[in-house]
This record gives sequence, C-alpha cells and structure tokens, in this order.
Amino acid sequence: MIDYLKNNFRYQDGFLYRTTVRGGEKIGKKAGWLTYCNGKPYWKIAINGKTNYLHHAIFILHHGYKPKYIDHIDGNSTNNRIENLRAATQSQNAANSVLSCKNTSGFKGVTFLKSTGKWKAQLMKNMKHISLGCYATKEEAYEAYKIGSKKYFGDFARPETQQANARAEIRNTQ
Repeated sequence: MIDYLKNNFRYQDGFLYRTTVRGGEKIGKKAGWLTYCNGKPYWKIAINGKTNYLHHAIFILHHGYKPKYIDHIDGNSTNNRIENLRAATQSQNAANSVLSCKNTSGFKGVTFLKSTGKWKAQLMKNMKHISLGCYATKEEAYEAYKIGSKKYFGDFARPETQQANARAEIRNTQ
C-alpha cells in the first residue's frame, strides 16, 4: 500500500491530493470523502478499489506501517494532520474518546449506583474495569476519574474530553 500511496498522492495539511489521473480524478484533486462511522465523522479514501480511513493512509505514508489503532490526539476525527496522529493501543485510543451518548451523568467515567445512592468513578484499561471509588456527588467522582485517567493513561488521558471544541472543529471541516 505504501508504494501505491507514494506513487499516486501527495500529503498536505491532513489531506492527500492526487498526483496521477485515475478513475476520472484529476491531478491535484483532494482525495476522499467525508462519512460517518459509529456516529463520528471520518474521511475515507479508495485505495486499489478498497475503502480505507484517510488517517490510516496518511499514517502509513509517513511511518511506513499501520498500527492496530491510530489515535487522533485532539479528539477531532476529521483532523488528519500527521502531527495529530499517533499509534495507540485499544485502551489508549478509548482513554481520550469523547463522552458517550449513553452517558447520563454528564461526566466521563462516572455512573450512578442506585443500590447505594452514590456516584462511582471507573475506567477501563486492557479490557479490565478499574474502580476509582464511590462518592457522594458526581463532581467528586469525576475528580477521581480525572486523577485515575492521568495515572493509567498518561499522555493519552483526556478526562476533560474537549468535547465542545472537538465538535466545533468537526463542524468547521465539513
């Protein structure tokens, strides 16, 4: 795939541009299309007749390999600038994901336990749930989550999730 990418595209500012004519596409045309996967926008590209994520192609073009997971550092799934992409494990990639639409507490890593009437802070690393304690308020539980997130995920932690900023940036790229 790397040879195909090198021979047919040039990278600029998070996008690939055609350097050859193929399938009716002109030289210099931005490659790919914006689509939604699991409710999130992603750029995709056709390579040798197969659909691929654009961020995978860009990572491969720059680093020569495709890791199992590629993390968008700023949380914006449409920002495919090479400096915003890094290899990650599944746990690292999930650590800085945005707040789930199923979340009812309004805080990442915080759930309400009806049985105790308390708020539980927890995270998942390497497919294992890690309890960070139970608290009287969801704000206290969230503080525990932020501390635990930094402890277990280091640079990959994004407890603040920057959701509003990421969503605004996504809207601006469409």
